[in-house]
Amino acid sequence: MESQVGVGSTFVFTLPLRQGAAAPEAALAAAAAEGAIGSDNAGPTILLVEDDEHAIDLLSLYLKEADFNVVVARDGEAGLALARSLRPAAITLDMLLPRVDGWDFLARAKADPAIADIPVVIVSILDERGRGIAMGAAEFLVKPVNRDDLLATLRRLSGSCARSASQ
Repeated sequence: MESQVGVGSTFVFTLPLRQGAAAPEAALAAAAAEGAIGSDNAGPTILLVEDDEHAIDLLSLYLKEADFNVVVARDGEAGLALARSLRPAAITLDMLLPRVDGWDFLARAKADPAIADIPVVIVSILDERGRGIAMGAAEFLVKPVNRDDLLATLRRLSGSCARSASQ
């Protein structure tokens, strides 16, 4: 700690981090530059690629209550950039998006060696499970999504023991 009267104080400290608990500073800066919305929970990071405000609010609530860290991209292009920079534990993907739609996002993500291994869970009003799974999605949930189904899927895919929202 350094302090000078009338000038201010500077505090320096270090915190131990669990591996994977936080994204690198550059990735967080990229998220901010993309206009992403994030949270600071200690659990695995889930990237929501979603443009509907109500869906963002509901899915974020479910995930934050279960201790997941949530980052939101409002279109497919921003989602691809954030997936590359943040390397989230999983991605939830709406199919009806501006700029790059969900189908193109999924095709591009699975063709990109930097992010191909990140599990993608489609959360969409479109009920095209067969097509989504064939294109590489790990799971397909139809809106309105059931909270318990979403959390169980993301816990399984991220290897997380994030707590149940009911605890």
